[in-house]
Amino acid sequence: MSTSLIPGTLAVVSDGSLKLIAHGVSHSVSAPGSPSAPAWSADGAWVAFLSTSPPPADEPYDTRPSQLWVARADGTDAHALTARSLDVMGFAWDPASSTERLAFTAVAATGGTGEVAVASPLSSHATVAVSQAYATFAWSPSGTALAVGFGLRPAGPVDKLVGVLDLVHLDGTKTQTALHVPGAPVEVATWWPDGKGVVLWADSDGSSSLAADGLPLDSVDLATGHVRTLATTLVHLDWLAWSPSGTTLAVVAGPNRSVWDSGRHLDLCTIPEDTCKTLNQPADTVSLDPAWTTAGTLVFVRAPGTVSNTMGPPPGIAGGADAPYGEATITRWDDAQHIWTATATGTGPALLTAVGAGAHTPTTIAGGMLYVRDDNLWYLPTTGTAVDVTGPVGTPNSYEPDYYGYVDWAADFAWHA
Repeated sequence: MSTSLIPGTLAVVSDGSLKLIAHGVSHSVSAPGSPSAPAWSADGAWVAFLSTSPPPADEPYDTRPSQLWVARADGTDAHALTARSLDVMGFAWDPASSTERLAFTAVAATGGTGEVAVASPLSSHATVAVSQAYATFAWSPSGTALAVGFGLRPAGPVDKLVGVLDLVHLDGTKTQTALHVPGAPVEVATWWPDGKGVVLWADSDGSSSLAADGLPLDSVDLATGHVRTLATTLVHLDWLAWSPSGTTLAVVAGPNRSVWDSGRHLDLCTIPEDTCKTLNQPADTVSLDPAWTTAGTLVFVRAPGTVSNTMGPPPGIAGGADAPYGEATITRWDDAQHIWTATATGTGPALLTAVGAGAHTPTTIAGGMLYVRDDNLWYLPTTGTAVDVTGPVGTPNSYEPDYYGYVDWAADFAWHA
């Protein structure tokens, strides 16, 4: 394995520990529990991550609360920003390069209301929004506001939640309610890159079971309040990717909870026109994991898939003893995936042969691309051959077969220039 060729700094969860790699030197971050979801501050001085205590053998991982931790880029000064009394559901750094602050959403570990809070690596957090249940958020491109989505139960005899999108201004000015929708919750995905709109999922039935089979992905113009549905998608943030121009959103579209179901495909949606074009693909494949190069080339994965709803393994993939969604089946499916490229308008899909079979989760960086293959993290420079960086990626024995084939590999590594 080689790390000396990678520019910048890499944070990767490997074999259950968090490693920070720069210039061929690796530092391990010391923290209790299992690390996940590393992310760099805008200036690269800090890395934040979640730390979850390992459960007993008969208890799933998602029953244990996750703490938010930070460490410096060399792995030192690792410390928790939240107490074990809070279960942190997600976090994100302020995208403005001049700041070192991050926001997170959490619920009480024992249940109850949710909150969205803002903190810096060396200060306690301040709550900026409270909801009656789990809330979601996204930073505005300028870092001056948060779009917060949640469910509100109005006073009165009607026992029905209302989805709410609030704009929380961090300069202390009044919070604005930008949208009310029937049902709950509103789950915020991303802002438009120009800051003039928000993309979100709205669960009009308020049912987590129905939501698992896909929700409408809506584009909201904040100036006019106009809402237009782009596609039906599963609720996975890593299946959305903005082009460098900020005018095209690549979306993995298609209903049904099995990852390889129903001809899951890529839509290229132009914003603010909210018009979408479907990228052509063979009938026995699905398209996943969109990313963009700085030059505006679309990178994505093709994998075996079906054109109908099935609870079995994907076509041509023999299910193991733990079929159809067990680790053995998913490993075989991963090994059958390939990375492709296309133009910014979706024309001319071409197989990227340099990465080899079984490559998936492409992540473009300066000077090349990171991807996962054979459970390891690889790097393909713009000019040169692919190298095996480190692995195995992730935490042993943390695989959960309840997600119908979906594995969030992208949450196990992060890069900074």
